[in-house]
Amino acid sequence: MLTALPDGYRTGLVRRRALDLYEAIPAQHHHERAVRELRNVLAA
Repeated sequence: MLTALPDGYRTGLVRRRALDLYEAIPAQHHHERAVRELRNVLAA
């Protein structure tokens, strides 16, 4: 979903909310594909 947004929306509050979501996911789930994809999108 985040990658579908225009560049201008991938910063600020939207990015912060996505990062909050990632940080709320328990570490034991960080190996799952969807969580890895979210991490990769946030790193870009």
